[in-house]
Amino acid sequence: MKRILNEHLLYGILLGLIVAAARFKLDISLITFFLGALIGSQLLLTDYLFQVFLVQPDLEVAKDAKKLVREGKYLDGLKLVYQRRSEISNLTFHTILFQVVFYVFSFFVVTSSYSAFGKGVVLAALLYLLKEQIKEINAQKELNRQWFQRININLTPKEQKIYVGIAVVLFVMYTIIYI
Repeated sequence: MKRILNEHLLYGILLGLIVAAARFKLDISLITFFLGALIGSQLLLTDYLFQVFLVQPDLEVAKDAKKLVREGKYLDGLKLVYQRRSEISNLTFHTILFQVVFYVFSFFVVTSSYSAFGKGVVLAALLYLLKEQIKEINAQKELNRQWFQRININLTPKEQKIYVGIAVVLFVMYTIIYI
């Protein structure tokens, strides 16, 4: 679990460093952006926890994780949930529908908000989603069906790559707008 959290934190830190380098100045807004990026890089991991502990408590992974938590082994419970995340279905944040809605929301945050913290949260969360999708495409040559569970659409692997490419371009545009 520590490796997983460190990996996600690394992406948040890299995003903060890229923004800092591109802005050519250090100020308080950069510090709040950096803190937001650290939180945003972890935020969507809570999707698995919500499903296991609140929405789908009858899953085998949920029962095992709850047992560890009752024993006071909180980190082991988190580690178990993340290691067995493929057993968890009906995620909310890990869907194309959520991603599209979140891109629209993020556009308004990046263009209209004065909060560098909020911009850091949304940009790091978008980066997290992209990282997950790119890893899946590289490993499996297509996105897991779970990404499409809330909408009735079937994209070919080529169309999925185009979708992820468009998402990458939007993310880069949002980051440039913030800078």
